[in-house]
Amino acid sequence: MKEAIVMETMFSEVDYEQRFAKIREAGYRYAELWNLNGRDPEKIRRLADENGVTIIGISGDISGRGNDPGMADADRQEEYIALVRECMGIAKILGAKYLHMHSNGFDEYGNCIPCAALTARQKKESMVKNLKTLAPMLEKEGLICVMEACNSLIDTPGYFLDHTLLGAEIIREVNSPCVRLIYDVYHAQVMEGNLINTIKAIQDVLEYVHFSDCPGRHEPGTGEIYFRGILRALKEIGFDGPLAYEVYPLRSSEEAVEAIKALYDEN
Repeated sequence: MKEAIVMETMFSEVDYEQRFAKIREAGYRYAELWNLNGRDPEKIRRLADENGVTIIGISGDISGRGNDPGMADADRQEEYIALVRECMGIAKILGAKYLHMHSNGFDEYGNCIPCAALTARQKKESMVKNLKTLAPMLEKEGLICVMEACNSLIDTPGYFLDHTLLGAEIIREVNSPCVRLIYDVYHAQVMEGNLINTIKAIQDVLEYVHFSDCPGRHEPGTGEIYFRGILRALKEIGFDGPLAYEVYPLRSSEEAVEAIKALYDEN
């Protein structure tokens, strides 16, 4: 597995541009970004390279400008494709392989924008249509989009794709190696539980994993998720993709890193 640190949640004790050095000092070689929020992608790429860190993924449909179109919103499909193509260009500059995709758009404060008045079927059909449009573009550029189911109870009210198996169903319908699933164990625990059985059920479409505990999205050991069991399940299915720690440290980032590394003592 390719362990990665999420830049926006970890090492917030230092300025953003200093976090690559912190990631490398902690022993990690991969970083995930959300969006650049106006930062120069060429400068960010240089900082990563100078510190021996590879940017493995970025948000593929969040601009940070606000009022983003969503994949499930049938009324804004042209805008959505244009936004993803913009993010694809940024990903190429950064050297990122993965684009993190979402059913809904977000405003400038990171709040989920509800879709227009559509049925669940219409939203799903819009997502499939957009992904089928994007698949050949992604293949041409050597990129992979990973769709994320997020909880609609706490963090993203109004978010459509809030259950893992719905995401897997959409991906199977699109049927492209460039359209895969990200499994966020925090969001899944909030909405579903049954984490290990779900991992086994989605192994044919699983490409990327997010780790943080529940409640609070803090480091492992602070909540109710048994991460060692999840690691064993990932090994059993032969998962070898990115595993990103999207952790808001309960105390310090250094202590959070110690908690993460302790997971591997028995695995």
